[in-house]
Amino acid sequence: MKAPLRFVFGLHLHQPVGNFDHVMADHVRDVYRPIIERATAAGFFPLTLHVSGPLLEWLEQHEVSWLDMIGRLAADGKLELLLAGFDEPILASLPKPDRLEQIGRMRDYLKRRFGVDATGLWLTERVWQPGLAEDLADAGVEYALVDDRHFLVSGFRSDELHRPHLTESNGRRVGLLAIDERLRYLIPFRPPEETASYLRQLRSHGHGLAVLADDGEKFGGWPGTKDWVYGSGWLDTFLQTMERLIAAGEMKLTTGQEAFRQVPGDGEMVSSACRPAGPHQARRGAGTRASRRLDSVRAGGTLAPFPGQVRRGEPDA
Repeated sequence: MKAPLRFVFGLHLHQPVGNFDHVMADHVRDVYRPIIERATAAGFFPLTLHVSGPLLEWLEQHEVSWLDMIGRLAADGKLELLLAGFDEPILASLPKPDRLEQIGRMRDYLKRRFGVDATGLWLTERVWQPGLAEDLADAGVEYALVDDRHFLVSGFRSDELHRPHLTESNGRRVGLLAIDERLRYLIPFRPPEETASYLRQLRSHGHGLAVLADDGEKFGGWPGTKDWVYGSGWLDTFLQTMERLIAAGEMKLTTGQEAFRQVPGDGEMVSSACRPAGPHQARRGAGTRASRRLDSVRAGGTLAPFPGQVRRGEPDA
């Protein structure tokens, strides 16, 4: 019998330093509390969650009950909490000592407040730089969540991304999980059955892993999403649809840590430096597969486009 597809459902929650109290309170009421409470009621676990340092500090002053709820879920193994720079800096822009200090502050907070030893990392603004691997490893990070475009511009095909990978710098390695761009556009903007169909398709093609990790604010905080996600019943329908997949043995929820440790990988190294906001802003790195393709061209072969590298009709940069 074919094994179920492992599905990482990750949320990133953030509010900037100094945001208005009423904005913070509105997001707790309209986004952060309902998404967690409804997932809890539906048994939609485990989740993978990152909460930024500025938001954590505000919650400590104004919404301790929400933090206590998160702590109970983490203690019960129903939720994995992620590291990042505590103040939500773009790590690639910092020198090494500051990177280590920022990640260390978040690690210490999560240990002190929730009693967890976090090993996964949310990459702020999803900006990757190859030299990060060494510093993340030195900071005790086991794996990081990065956009799939980093892999595509390094020469990987889209059908090679549904498993863990490794990258290294100066002999220090860190794991990577590729965030599926298609899932980011499906959830929560399309009917839930389209997500179910895509997950079934991945499984039918022999893939073992699908990863979603994206802004939690799109579940009620972005314009128009509150009415769509909650008012129209999108979230309830989504949770019911996912439950049917789980009951049928087609899909299994997993944390990022479980996925990295348990889903077989292929050991390929990734090397790319960009923020993958779109193909115009991405530049090819020097990935192992890309290097082999370039060698083929130099030997007289031809270079075909990487599958999936050009999206939504945009020209490749």
